[in-house]
Amino acid sequence: MRHLKKKYRLAGGKDERRALLKGLAITLIKHKHLTTTIVKAKALKAYFDKLVTLAKKNDLHHKRLLISRLGNNKKAAFKLINEILPNLGNKVSGFTTFRRLNPRKGDNTLLAEVKILEKAITKKETVSQKKVTQKIEKKTSQVKAEKKNKVVKKEKKTAPNSVKREVKKGKEEKKKETKK
Repeated sequence: MRHLKKKYRLAGGKDERRALLKGLAITLIKHKHLTTTIVKAKALKAYFDKLVTLAKKNDLHHKRLLISRLGNNKKAAFKLINEILPNLGNKVSGFTTFRRLNPRKGDNTLLAEVKILEKAITKKETVSQKKVTQKIEKKTSQVKAEKKNKVVKKEKKTAPNSVKREVKKGKEEKKKETKK
């Protein structure tokens, strides 16, 4: 029984699943994007994160482990280390993104496009983006406050005049009544 086994089953057995993930990972490294089913994309995302974690530990042992996980494909392993890894920065996980596509025509299977992130967002960029959004929020709140003040000022100007008119009308009516 498969109690508490949370891996995607993908193919028949363990060996077939490993071979499938190796092939998908090699294709993803070569082309930096691929189209596959959603379940395979989710499984590939986790597998690729583990490969990048191995590649980040830049010593001989982990390079050999990476090469073996990619089915002894040295070109793909060194492309991952030399070309893709420097673009990812200090990210810990989430090196790939996938978006859903329309279903495949033949069997109506849901598809997804998997891409490797071109450039990771660094902490400095996120801090600067937060500052920009804070500035925008301040400006919008200031504009809203100014609009409210204008409305309040207009109401204050109109309110005393209308009251004065009513008071004048009331006085005039009293004078007319007293004269009669």
